[in-house]
Amino acid sequence: MHGTPIGAMLFSTFLSTSLVAQTPQPAPAAKPVAFLAADIHPSPFSFQQGSYYHEAPLIGDRLVVHQATPLDLITRAYQAEPDAVTGGPPGLEFDHYEIVAKTPPGTTAADTPRMLQSLLADRFKLVVSHGMKPLPAFVLRVGNTVPKLKPAADTNAESNCRYIPPDPPPPPSSPFPSTILLKCSNMTMEQFANALQDFGSAYVNHPIKDETGLQGAWDFDFRFSWQPSAPDRISIFDALGKLGLKLEPGTAPRMAVAITSMLDTPTPNAPNIDKLLPPAPLPSFEVAVIRPTKSDNKEAQARLQSYDQVIFSGTERRLISLAWDISEKTILNAPPYTDDKVWEISAKLPTPNTPQLPGKRPQVDFDQVRLMLQGLLIERFGLKQHIEDRPGNAYTLYAGTPRLKKADLANRASCTSRVPPGEKDPRTSNPLVTQYMHCNNVTIDQFARELQRYSGFIIKTPVLNNSGIEGRYDLTLSFTGLHQLEMLGLAQGGATPPAGAPRPEGAGDPAAVVLLQDAVAKQLGLKLVLEKRPIPAFVVDSMQDKPTEN
Repeated sequence: MHGTPIGAMLFSTFLSTSLVAQTPQPAPAAKPVAFLAADIHPSPFSFQQGSYYHEAPLIGDRLVVHQATPLDLITRAYQAEPDAVTGGPPGLEFDHYEIVAKTPPGTTAADTPRMLQSLLADRFKLVVSHGMKPLPAFVLRVGNTVPKLKPAADTNAESNCRYIPPDPPPPPSSPFPSTILLKCSNMTMEQFANALQDFGSAYVNHPIKDETGLQGAWDFDFRFSWQPSAPDRISIFDALGKLGLKLEPGTAPRMAVAITSMLDTPTPNAPNIDKLLPPAPLPSFEVAVIRPTKSDNKEAQARLQSYDQVIFSGTERRLISLAWDISEKTILNAPPYTDDKVWEISAKLPTPNTPQLPGKRPQVDFDQVRLMLQGLLIERFGLKQHIEDRPGNAYTLYAGTPRLKKADLANRASCTSRVPPGEKDPRTSNPLVTQYMHCNNVTIDQFARELQRYSGFIIKTPVLNNSGIEGRYDLTLSFTGLHQLEMLGLAQGGATPPAGAPRPEGAGDPAAVVLLQDAVAKQLGLKLVLEKRPIPAFVVDSMQDKPTEN
């Protein structure tokens, strides 16, 4: 979130630890598997930048899923990509649910897909037909030159693509670089194709299939721009060309799921669900040492010292911002001393209680790490807090003079940051336009709910729809994100200028800036107004000025 380097920290750490090569898991055993009990309820408001699906590691007898849309659950259950799922109710991609499910003894991660199938059939009354079909894909092939790959120096090493930070490092307040270098080690081309689909998601909208014919494992460097709007960008297509490889549209056998029928909302929980599934305690670090530091940098920071050791630093207030992944502007009533002293926390992550592959380090789950930091602040600093609505600045959508395109009701309601085939990407012609959203067959209510997710850190609270506009529409919106506004001197401390604000001289090309409110007005004919109204706030009831003893 803006206000802390959490976004950059998570992204860089993700590249260094989570792009470990993934290989498709074998299909679950063909046996009836079901959860013993499941609590499904709508997701509460999330302070995080947009709501996103997250499945926590299987711990004990609990499967916990956050911010899952019905489409997320279907793709997880049937091991399919979103574009391979057809049909479904209007809320398939927009309604978000929290799920806590109790698993039978002996359950492993490999059982999860079939158990989710049973859950969807039971609670959403999902009926589907599914099977392998040739569907659109990207195909990785050898180019017209000899591939610039070296045979792996150590075939027993972990297969991964590791992020290499810039040298010299940028200032702590700098945004995460748009063009990055990955050092890939002991990677087969099949593994690289799977990883490429993750870190190249801004460029490809279908899975990537390896057809290079290159056998064995390889070492190589891969430099590319993960943001298509990056200055002097290196697209993944250009980056692959420098390696003597090429990525082309094609087809591949993929799992296809056709929804025959499905409820728009799940059936109610069991009346005694609280007794069947009592709340689980917050996860905790095995051990944590907290010390004051003489650093002048109050910003909250986190880094992995090793696969099981994480270091945090920052003031108490900013550590709250990091732990709950929220803007500091939404933290109220924190005592003044919570932003005075900088603390360093050295914490050991717990050993996973699930089997690990020999020679492979366990994956780091960042949502679990944040929960551990929350528990630490509560236990060691005596933090007591609650969430309530307080008056604050928030965006409201009004009708204005609408210029909206009626939707084709045959299309599924959806929003994406990918440009539809055959249309131009405004981010390539104007590097200062970094945010793009395209929605099909959506109501204005759905558009307002999704706008925070695509706002580029500009919108931190729910958008209220007061337009009064009915019906469904196809909408496209592009504008300049917060980091670019800050670099141009158009935003300070996360505050963006009002619509139509004059651009300062001497900062890049300010005339090319497209403010969010201006974009909504000019491109959609709607009005996005920042006004005072009740919004969710993180209220600090009490917090100590120092932690308990180590």
